[in-house]
Parts: sequence; structure tokens; C-alpha cells
Amino acid sequence: AEPGKGRAIRNYFLKSRADILAYMDIDLAVSLDNLSALIKPVLDGQDDLVFGSRLLNESRVERSYLRSLSSVFYNFLSRLILRHNYKDLQCGFKAMNKELINKVFPRLIDNGWFFDSELITWAGFLKFKIKEIPVAWSENRYSERKSRINLIKDGFKFLVNLVKLKIRLK
Repeated sequence: AEPGKGRAIRNYFLKSRADILAYMDIDLAVSLDNLSALIKPVLDGQDDLVFGSRLLNESRVERSYLRSLSSVFYNFLSRLILRHNYKDLQCGFKAMNKELINKVFPRLIDNGWFFDSELITWAGFLKFKIKEIPVAWSENRYSERKSRINLIKDGFKFLVNLVKLKIRLK
């Protein structure tokens, strides 16, 4: 089986009998102090999907300038191509209900890091209630795990994926 974040989350979430599921990236960049704000709106039925954002004014972020710039640029391109109003599609900190999982996950095809963008975009396209929350995020919270993102190669791959997703949404 092909490895990947998207594949792992999709396989587990579709098999789970839980009413609400959440995940965070393995780098532990988001503070667990944000967990209640992530889960409570889904638990209370106010929202179907809640996700963390490093790019809201209230967010507290410790990140290299180059990574911050690449994230801002990617999210700008995603808003331009996909016509959404979210600030940060890529923060790996999300909670959602089972109805959203059952209706959105079968449409998701990416097995890697583009999974987050697909998830939020499809949830919005299918008119689920979505909330973006500020988080405390630190690039170096887990110092043994360094980012393996190649800005040029991965940036081009993300651009291609944005265009392909736009086509699939029609």
C-alpha cells in the first residue's frame, strides 16, 4: 500500500465508529492548548469541520520567514484558483463529524499533504458548516523532526493539484 498522511487518515476515519474524529500532524507543531477550541464546536453541533489556522491575526506562530512566505503564497493561490475564503488550508489540525467524513472522504484522492486542501475545499463545496480557528503553532516544537518540504518541487506539485481539484469540483 502507498504510504501517506491522506491515505492513513482516510482509511482510519472511514472505518471508525466514532461520531467525531480529529487529527494533528506528527510534528506536533500545534499546541494541545488549542484542542478544546477545535473539538467543542463539532461536539456542540455548531460546525461540521473545525480546523486550525496559522494565518489568522489571533494565531501565534513561530516559523521561518521562508516557510511563512511559502504558506501565504500557497493560500493566496488556492483562494484565487478555488474561490474560497479560508486563510490556511494546510494546517494539520482538524476535527469533524461522521456525516462530513462519510460524504466528503470518498471524494478525496490525494494520499499525501494535499489531503488537507482537498478536505476543506470539498467540505465547503458540499455546504458543510466550517470554522477556522487561530492556533499557537511552532515549527520547532518537535526538534527531532525537520520539515522535508522542497519549496520548488512541492510548490509546483501543489499548484498542479489546485488546478486538478478546481476541475473536479465542476
